[in-house]
Amino acid sequence: MPITKNARKRHNIIDGLLRSHRGYTIKEIAQQVNEQLEQDGDAPVSERMIYHDIKNMQEEYPVNITRKDGRFMYETRDESIENRPLSEEDRKLLEMGVQTFSVF
Repeated sequence: MPITKNARKRHNIIDGLLRSHRGYTIKEIAQQVNEQLEQDGDAPVSERMIYHDIKNMQEEYPVNITRKDGRFMYETRDESIENRPLSEEDRKLLEMGVQTFSVF
């Protein structure tokens, strides 16, 4: 599988590390990500790719990742890429689903 196909998987692994608020260096993050990728039978990635993943996570998700003393972590403890607000369209679809199920 191409490396770009694993982006979501890498983002989830990185998210788990950053949520610990311990702070990890790029090298430590890359090591953890590559261990998980190799366990899943996927190709390892470079530290540069991890750096780009962190940058992409900040652009794609409403998270603030800080770098302090060479260590990356979320700015606040409650941040995560999983904390995405619902779009108006998603909210309307959920309301329609609730109304449909309330009939039964």
